[in-house]
Amino acid sequence: NLTNVNVVENLCYGDNNASITITANGGFGTLEYTINNGISWTSGNAFNGLVAGTYNVKVRDENGCAVNFTGNPIVLTDPAEIVLVSVDATAVTSYGGNDGTIQVVAYGGTGALQYSNDNGTTWQYSNFFIDLIPGGYYILVKDANGCIISNSANPVIVSDFDGVGENEAN
Repeated sequence: NLTNVNVVENLCYGDNNASITITANGGFGTLEYTINNGISWTSGNAFNGLVAGTYNVKVRDENGCAVNFTGNPIVLTDPAEIVLVSVDATAVTSYGGNDGTIQVVAYGGTGALQYSNDNGTTWQYSNFFIDLIPGGYYILVKDANGCIISNSANPVIVSDFDGVGENEAN
């Protein structure tokens, strides 16, 4: 008698930590479990480290009597991937300035996205960083599930003032 199937989905795109746990009783002797429609069987009822995909649950006893889960197939899906579209920095406008900016464009994930320019020490919901001094900034994006992606071009450089456009006395 297959009494329950508990499913835990992956929290982040591409993860491999989903699980299926099967609860069953009855039959003759030790029960065996499968999530691949009987291709392979195991005495353990917990299947961990699963990726997104389709799984077919069965239980059988020592006599080979098998029961299919009525909820088959179980389809594990990934949440939406966080996609970082662009990261654009502007230089400070004067020597010793602190008016540099970085704008991050990203979408996807689960829920509201948050942004960090200090490698995850602090986070904000705005995708626009202002009042920055010249230097390198490590951009991360995080969703409501805690899934984090890193900008592949880290560090993002806010340049110092280059003197172009400055009024010079003659």
